[in-house]
Amino acid sequence: MIQNYAIYTKDLAKTMRSLASGLIEKTAESAHAVNEIEKVAERIKQTEELRGLERSPSHFCQ
Repeated sequence: MIQNYAIYTKDLAKTMRSLASGLIEKTAESAHAVNEIEKVAERIKQTEELRGLERSPSHFCQ
């Protein structure tokens, strides 16, 4: 019975390491995706600001 418990514990530890590794990988992928989304949002913001300047040329004549 102790042998079965040792095998079970070893398998459980292996499964937990695998799950943790997968979680770390998914977390890194999510962080990368968030970073890419933030870059796109910043580009959109800059584009909107430039469009706003194009619409108001009097801003440059001051």
